[in-house]
Amino acid sequence: MARNRAVFFDRDGTLVEAIMREGFSKPTAPFNLDELHFCEGALHVLNALRNRGFKVLMVTNQPDVAHGYLSERDWERVHRWIIYKLQFRPDEVFMCRHITADNCGFKKPSPLMIRYAACVHDLDLQKSHIVGDTRNDVVAGHEAGLRSTILIKRPYNADVQSSDFVVLSLFEVLKLPIF
Repeated sequence: MARNRAVFFDRDGTLVEAIMREGFSKPTAPFNLDELHFCEGALHVLNALRNRGFKVLMVTNQPDVAHGYLSERDWERVHRWIIYKLQFRPDEVFMCRHITADNCGFKKPSPLMIRYAACVHDLDLQKSHIVGDTRNDVVAGHEAGLRSTILIKRPYNADVQSSDFVVLSLFEVLKLPIF
């Protein structure tokens, strides 16, 4: 029987500030280091959840190179800076780099990325949670059978209404009665 519990975090718009760009219908990841900023409280929240006995895992769709928005080299520079240079080390990062048209089964809103992580880390999904900023995060969490889904309210996600909890900031995650 699975013994571990986890909090899954989306990357962009949840832990790292998403970028609103002219000509794009939705926010994007940072395309260079000048655009890279952590959401307020990100490191504090991750450490607090670890101290409360949760594994901290990142589950993220990262299709920007496949879309041609930036080079692999630039994407790698930003991602490495997030994970290594700033000691922002989740227990593991799971990601899909495909675009929607590729029909990858691992890409959120599919629950497969979460279910795979559960196998790798011996997780009890009914004792685990997801924090995200999009409908895809919420749907993936529900379909994976997580205990709860937590949506961080952003100007671009007002239409997402099926989350178990809605918070205004990462700091508010720690105030939820589930933690």
